[in-house]
Amino acid sequence: MEFIIPPPQAEKIIENPKICFALVCKDEEKCILTALESVYKFISYWVICDTGSTDKTCELIENFFKEKEIPGELFHESWVNFGYNKTLLFDRCYKKADYILHFDADDYFVGDLKFVGGKTQYYINVKKNDVNYPCFLLFDCNYKWKFCGVAHTTIKCLDNDNPTLGYLITDDFYMYSSPDTGARSFDPEKYKKDAEKLKTQFFDTLIFDPDNLNTRSIFYTAQSYRDHGDLEQAAKWYNLYLKIKDTWIEEQYMCYFNLGNIYKSLKYDFKLIEKMYLSAIELINDRAEAYYHLGILYNQTNNQEYSYNLLLKAKNIKFEETVKKYVLFLDSRCYGKYILDELSVACYWTNRIQEGIEYLSQIIDDPDMDQTRLQENMKHFKNKLNTD
Repeated sequence: MEFIIPPPQAEKIIENPKICFALVCKDEEKCILTALESVYKFISYWVICDTGSTDKTCELIENFFKEKEIPGELFHESWVNFGYNKTLLFDRCYKKADYILHFDADDYFVGDLKFVGGKTQYYINVKKNDVNYPCFLLFDCNYKWKFCGVAHTTIKCLDNDNPTLGYLITDDFYMYSSPDTGARSFDPEKYKKDAEKLKTQFFDTLIFDPDNLNTRSIFYTAQSYRDHGDLEQAAKWYNLYLKIKDTWIEEQYMCYFNLGNIYKSLKYDFKLIEKMYLSAIELINDRAEAYYHLGILYNQTNNQEYSYNLLLKAKNIKFEETVKKYVLFLDSRCYGKYILDELSVACYWTNRIQEGIEYLSQIIDDPDMDQTRLQENMKHFKNKLNTD
């Protein structure tokens, strides 16, 4: 969810704020208890809207909160779309606590939520595999909220024109998004359906767009087609986004970056692939994702000198600093030790043997790395060092 940062306003400090947990669900018996177990310790109320479960989801919810002795309400609603049903959910939560805490049934929290209230809404860090991004998950319960869009919704406060923002971004508390465990994950057409809905939303908002969804619809239509595996369609929508003026620079970056990945997968001309990655780097030169993937491409196409020079710049880009500046789809596997891994490959083929050994030595014992491959690489380095 995306917001323009407003000017600050006076705020009321709330010690130990009461939290209402809010959720929309359907047929989530396989993952719902994981979500509930992750939040019950810091909530005082719950509101859940079920949109037609035919499994044991509702029974599990009621039994869980009965055992924990936490009051709440379970509603049964018809499904319309994400925007409509989440707005209705928040209407049900109105003034039931100090804050609304909201995520999806296939998500869960890691760590303990501790904060002093006072802001209108709060960012919380989200992790999805190796991708990190902050997202609004905590909202003042004394305001009315509207979720906008059929999918990949934004949210806006209806009775406060200048909402204040808080940041609960810590290493020991975050939401883990696990979309492969929810009911939607069993629908092989889910991303295609999202793409079709978002495409319709794009055309519907060409003339009248009160919630500023038009360009966002383009970007997430592209994302949805990509996730469905329709790379040709994804490429068309990413390219359409790049033709629009005055769009968000981070979405522009992701368009160029994803086009590089797509053109590589589709075996397009090398120069076109290279151009996409270089365009991303030119746009934002202190994120490492495009450097890393272009470095791999150079290594794979006998352009190791280019790879070396490129990755040498990227190795000084720290992920911890990048997350303070950028928010959209940061991939931790394109930073730090992963750069050193690929840089060592470039060193080997450009005969920078001692330098490559130094890079390998920094990562060879890291349990996150492929140690067997790195040890084999080290043998090649030492053999070459002894024969030169």
